[in-house]
Amino acid sequence: MNLMNLKGNPGRVRELLEFVQGETGSPNALFDLNRILPMPLPVQMVAEANELYAVIKRCFPRQLVSFQELLAKAEYDCLVATGYANAEDWARGTWGSVRNVYRCRYNKTFPLELTFNSIASPPLTALAELSRIFPDLVLEVYYENADLTVTGWALFADGDGCDERLLKD
Repeated sequence: MNLMNLKGNPGRVRELLEFVQGETGSPNALFDLNRILPMPLPVQMVAEANELYAVIKRCFPRQLVSFQELLAKAEYDCLVATGYANAEDWARGTWGSVRNVYRCRYNKTFPLELTFNSIASPPLTALAELSRIFPDLVLEVYYENADLTVTGWALFADGDGCDERLLKD
């Protein structure tokens, strides 16, 4: 889980929260990394093809060889267009996390706090870009590993990268 404190002018904090909102009803309704750094269409297509591959492999194994050829072409086209052959590599290289965030919550009693989950690592690259978009705000992020112990802290300010600290046990 990740906890992000947003510090600065309350009006600008509201603007940031509106900026990062995803589509209503989506798992990323409160916070969508695509709003900061959008996933290109070739990467989206490969991600969807990989999901379909799992279904075809399980339900229609005789069609698997034909689909593998289509998937290989989609991955090649994605690699040529973006430099990445699949969505996880693109997300890791672009957002800093292998997938979009999920289970986002906004603490209404302390409206400057947003919590969200991420897989494998926090999306620090995307948060650095968000800091460049909102240079007048301070983003303070605490992140933890699967056993819920805080493992790191990052500070984004003035549109500059981050000051990151890994915490020792």
